[in-house]
Amino acid sequence: YVEDLENEKYGFINQKNYLIISKKFSVAKDFSNGLVAVKEYDTFGYIDKSGKYVIAPLFDNANNFKEGVACVSIDSRWGYIRPDGTWLINPLYKKGNDFHNGLACVLNSDGYWTYINKMGEKIEYLK
Repeated sequence: YVEDLENEKYGFINQKNYLIISKKFSVAKDFSNGLVAVKEYDTFGYIDKSGKYVIAPLFDNANNFKEGVACVSIDSRWGYIRPDGTWLINPLYKKGNDFHNGLACVLNSDGYWTYINKMGEKIEYLK
């Protein structure tokens, strides 16, 4: 991405340094799975390399796709979406982190951190 320092907006350039997606986003993350999380106005969505929204801007916050899913928040709850925008794990958590090696660390509504798998199942380890 490229930043317009004067207006504090982000856009995207190609390998020849031509602007291919206009500088209109207040936040731009890195491309992953062919999509990038961008914030326009007050919400995050995901655009493709042509600048077209693939996942509508509905989210309060949005992470890059990792292991085929992205951690996003809506209405102060975190969950996980697929690249088509459908929910893999509904937004149930106070905080969520990206998946690594098939597990993600989340903050449950009871205030405890735990690991979940991609089915949303809590993973407990023996001591």
